[in-house]
Amino acid sequence: MSNVQSQSDDVKNKAAEAADAKAMAAMDLAQLTKEPTESFEEIVQDFEEEQQDYQAMYEAGGAFKKGVDEIALGFEAIARQSAATRSKGGVEMEPHSAEASRDKAPEDMIEIPTEPEVEKGAEGYIEKTEKAGETKQVIVDDYTQAILLKPTKNQNAKVTLPLTEDQIQKGLHHQVWESIRWLAEWCMRQVKILKDRVGYKSN
Repeated sequence: MSNVQSQSDDVKNKAAEAADAKAMAAMDLAQLTKEPTESFEEIVQDFEEEQQDYQAMYEAGGAFKKGVDEIALGFEAIARQSAATRSKGGVEMEPHSAEASRDKAPEDMIEIPTEPEVEKGAEGYIEKTEKAGETKQVIVDDYTQAILLKPTKNQNAKVTLPLTEDQIQKGLHHQVWESIRWLAEWCMRQVKILKDRVGYKSN
């Protein structure tokens, strides 16, 4: 008897487990179908929106095509209404701002100077100060009294480049990663900046 009772208990337990498993499967199914997957049409529409291919989106149909057609119908209605107004002899009115600005005279134009105005008495002082700062001042460190900047002797001194003209031309044809190329480029820059004050290294 105990053997039969234990078998019936096993059957009841298995039935209860099966019922629990069925309930769990139903809950899982409900969870999975709560948010159904997108249709192929929606997936294509999302892809085309990401690509911003509006012509393909319109040709595919769906919500986008419907929206565009509704907007187009609205524009057509406005065009028909304005055409009807013209055919009845009515006059279309321009926007208020355009009408108001047509009758208004243009305001006086103000010329904006490109260079700042300088008082006549100050002109000579400014030039004198700039020239004095360029050539005559010696800049000294306050603590060490070391000379930091000496005045230049001659602004128009001739500059001798470290390469001959032939070496510069050959250097310009070297590869970019070679230092001779960069030295030749620097020399060409100095020639362009200093023009007549440049001299080439003698052989």
